[in-house]
Order: sequence, then C-alpha cells, then structure tokens
Amino acid sequence: MGQVFFASFTGANCKLGSQTIISLNATEDAEADYDTASCVCLAPGGAYARGTTVESVEGGVSTGYWDIDNPVQSESGTKTWRKKDGDYGYKHIPLVAYKLRRKGWLKARATLGKSILGTDNFPLKFCSYSRFSELTAELNAKVTAKEMTTYEALKIRNSWKPVSGPKDIIYHVCNKVGLPVYLGMTLSGMPDEYVTVGKSVMGVVREVASWSGGSVYLNRSGTLNVFYWPEVFNRAANWVPSQMRAFTEIDYNNGMPSINEVTVIGNGIQALTKTLPSKDPYTPPTKPWITYPGRPAMTITYAKRPMAVEVTDFINMVSGEYRTGERIEIRQYQLTSELALKIARERLCRAALENFLVCWRGPAEGAQGIYVLSQQVYSINRQLEWTGNAYRYEMEVRVPWGKVSFPGGTTINGWW
Repeated sequence: MGQVFFASFTGANCKLGSQTIISLNATEDAEADYDTASCVCLAPGGAYARGTTVESVEGGVSTGYWDIDNPVQSESGTKTWRKKDGDYGYKHIPLVAYKLRRKGWLKARATLGKSILGTDNFPLKFCSYSRFSELTAELNAKVTAKEMTTYEALKIRNSWKPVSGPKDIIYHVCNKVGLPVYLGMTLSGMPDEYVTVGKSVMGVVREVASWSGGSVYLNRSGTLNVFYWPEVFNRAANWVPSQMRAFTEIDYNNGMPSINEVTVIGNGIQALTKTLPSKDPYTPPTKPWITYPGRPAMTITYAKRPMAVEVTDFINMVSGEYRTGERIEIRQYQLTSELALKIARERLCRAALENFLVCWRGPAEGAQGIYVLSQQVYSINRQLEWTGNAYRYEMEVRVPWGKVSFPGGTTINGWW
C-alpha cells in the first residue's frame, strides 16, 4: 500500500519507434504463430509505411520489435479535432492506429514457392542420407537397364537435398528468407522423405519440430525459437513473477481441455530383415597359405513393404469425462510409430495447458522483462494507455500451474 506507479512514465519514454504512444495493447502467446499488438500514436511526421520494423519502448524499457501491418490515419470531429493552447484555430491531432505483428512474421509467413526457391530448386525436397543412397542406386539401375537417360537420372537425383537430421531442414528453410532461428531442444526423428511444396516457412518449421514433440515461437527480437513443451512447461509451477511490484488479482484456471485424445494415422514402410550368424575365419588344412575372412553377425534388409500406422495417445480425464478426440491424418510423407506419437503428444500438451493456468494481474512497471518461454511463462498481455493526465500500465501473466501426464496410448501397425 502507498506505492506510486507510473509517475516516471512520459511521452518521451513511451514510444513506438520515434512516435509517442497514446495506447498500446500487446499480446505474447506461446500458442500463437507470432505476437500481435494494436497501438495508437501521435505521428506528426506521418504514419510508418506498411512493413516497417519499429521498436516498442514502454516506460523507457524495450519490449521488442514489430513489423507494421496496417497503419490507419484518422481524422474525427469528436476524437481528433482540437485547439492547442496558443494556436489561433482548430486542427486535427495527427493520430495513427497501427496493427503490429512481431518482427520476422513477414518472413515466417512466406510460402516456399518458385519466387523464393527459383524454378530449378522447386519444389524443395529433403531426404535422409540413407534414402539418398537408395535413390541413387535405384536411378543407376534404371540407367543400366536403359529405362532412362543419365541426364534424367541426374536431374531427379539433384532435385533431392540429403540432410543429416531435422535441424538441417529448419536451418536450410529459414536461411532461404533470412529468418534467424534458435534450437532450444534436440531434434531427433524425421521421415526418409519430406517435400515442402505449398507450405510456409513457419508451417515447415512447426511441422519439423512436431516430429520431436516440439513447437515454435517468434520471440521479441524476431528469432524463431524451437522449444519442447514438456521441458519448458510440463512441471509444477511455483514461480511467482517477482518483477511485478504488486498484484491486483490472481486466478487459478483449471478448465476442460478442448481435446483429451489425439489419433495420428498415415502410411509407413516396414523393412523385412534377417540376421546372418557370425562366421569365424577359416584356413583349409590343405592350403595353409589361404585364409577365408570371418564375419560378425549382421542384419540385412532384403525387402520393404507398405504399412499402415495408427497411434492414439491421451491425457488424464476427470470423473465423468468422456474421450474427446482429434484425428490427424498425414499422407505427405512416410510415418513411423515414434514420429506419430511425438506429433500426438505435442498437440495434447498445447490442448492441456491452454486452460491450466494461473494468472497474475497488476501494474506492469518494472516487469517489462518478463517474456514468453522464460520461467514457464505461457502468455502475457500488456496494456499501456494515456488517460489524459498520466499513463496507466497493467499486465497479465499466465503460467501453467500443474503437470501434463500421459497414462499411455495405443499403437496399431498393420499391412495394407
């Protein structure tokens, strides 16, 4: 009690770029593809052009960079028609309303088409090195059998880009548009072939991250973060936003998730193998100058055949609750049970956490440094507004307050 807030907030330290903020409402959310905000500014020099990157400064503290989406210049007889002390007549206050998107969203939303990749590199196709070796052998066999020319075989072979893992796909795609990326988790699983035709940069990175149970978030500096839901959020929350000087309200939300079960289905490949026993070196008694080499036990693949993959996973339910599911069907690439399970759990984590939050509300002065993904922060909403005499600055911070558990699902692999 007795604390004075926002006394130091002035038009000089509440800025969007070089323009003074009249009102700002910003939302940062781990669930969203990118942060959004709406802002009204005094713009005596005119509105910023669409696509311009600007920095928001709230109370002298930077809260990140934004791309201008939709500048709207307003003239209103009731809102902007004013007479300033000392002026002879009335004139319109230069107010501009902006829709803001987080810096980098223009790059993240870009479709990986011919305009970005070039005609020779479209569509962008990735494969594992093992699949690239198989593809090369298949093409060489067709050339030997006179089923295609060497030129045709090279053209098909060169249309594939072999990668050592999913992180190479993410780096390659983001480099195409100059989007910085940070991997905050280990990426493991990937299909043997993956084609990006018709997909955006954000869509590709989100899909590739989901193979390992991860997701993506475009942070305040415009860097695309790849993170793992259980590592960041899936633990009991005991963190209190100490940077907030006071709290006016605290809510504990424990709502029903929109879904509690996810089924992922698709096509897979089953490798048929056999194990050859080990063989010791052998020297014939009659030919001591000859020794036949030995061989360790080894497993060889002698055939492959298509397989249907279906994986279902779920989270714990409350008493009286029934299964409410979502079905994800993937036909663009070959699935494995492990990939399908990661995809299902990533979706379940998001569904479980969105209504499983504790919310702190209060003055935001001194708490501008709280950001999403730091210390389990799920989302933030900040409101800065000029009341006519002073600034009012408030925020809401949401953090998951419990764990997400998976009691276990089912995996069904069958032959087509």
